[in-house]
Amino acid sequence: MNLAVQLERSDMALVRFEFGRVPQKVALPPGHVVVAIDGLERAGFEYQAFKEMRNAFLELNPPGAATDVTFVPVSSHYGDMILRRGDHIDWYDGPTLAEALGV
Repeated sequence: MNLAVQLERSDMALVRFEFGRVPQKVALPPGHVVVAIDGLERAGFEYQAFKEMRNAFLELNPPGAATDVTFVPVSSHYGDMILRRGDHIDWYDGPTLAEALGV
């Protein structure tokens, strides 16, 4: 299931976008938006799959009022890039999901 979850802080939103699913249009709020692209294990953790999902999301959801959009590749199955970096997504040098959310 693709989920858009509004956090308690009104200046930030979290969107979970699952690999292999058709992206949905989401009303991105003003402020910081973190987009977690989950399920990359189904694509062998390949950067190209992450890039394609990111681009598909942006085509439907241009940033608009969002001042900052951070995309984080995650694997909830293995726990990679959620709280710790993990072993499978070594090509990504950005923040973990927790870091991007300021947790």
